[in-house]
Amino acid sequence: MTAREEDAPANEIIVDAIGGDVVTHGRGQAPVDPSVGEGRRHRVALVGRCEEQHRFALVLTQVDGETRLGWSPELSYDGAEVDLDDPPW
Repeated sequence: MTAREEDAPANEIIVDAIGGDVVTHGRGQAPVDPSVGEGRRHRVALVGRCEEQHRFALVLTQVDGETRLGWSPELSYDGAEVDLDDPPW
């Protein structure tokens, strides 16, 4: 989850539903919907992994006065693949 005022620096908040850990000021950017990008305010990404280990995220992004629902089918993290066993994802 990304929390911020409009265009301000982001505070990445990670909640691990399995382990129960919560981290504020996380190590990197939450997943984005490629068609929307980072947005201008808050973003929530629900990250998952299927049986075949493909990683994906359902992404809610606030941009231009509305909340957009998006999908990120192939997750990357700062240009690298995401390892869901290694936080933040």
